[in-house]
Amino acid sequence: MSPSLSFRVLPGPAGDNYVTGVCAIVTLFRRAMETDAPLKSYLKMYRRRTGLSQTDVSYLIGLNDGSNISRHERGRRVPALENLLAYEIIYGTAAGGLYEGLMHSIKEVLLLRAIGLSGRLRRTPRSKARDAKLAFLTKLIASDSSTSNI
Repeated sequence: MSPSLSFRVLPGPAGDNYVTGVCAIVTLFRRAMETDAPLKSYLKMYRRRTGLSQTDVSYLIGLNDGSNISRHERGRRVPALENLLAYEIIYGTAAGGLYEGLMHSIKEVLLLRAIGLSGRLRRTPRSKARDAKLAFLTKLIASDSSTSNI
């Protein structure tokens, strides 16, 4: 299955677009289409490894019944932060590992937005604040692209 790369081009000041660098975006899109997308959520897999039922996990987290766990596992509902942290404790895995597919999609969009913001900032007058932002974005783009499959 190929991942779908979705992002919005947000209008910027003076008609500029936040997402620029068409060659970079096309390259990222092609690389994303060549890889298999991870599952959106691995909650069910981790729960099954523990041998716990949805009702068991629901009780541990403090939810009324297993239907909420089912919704989380199927991606029908995003768990509240408290529940997500409880999943991390129960399964011994960080949220990014539990929701690897969602994390992958968020990274793709974030990288594209960072590239766009960087391009927009480069067209503004130089200042210490601008240069600090560009340095941060450059580091973010470099670290994100080196740790992801996009």
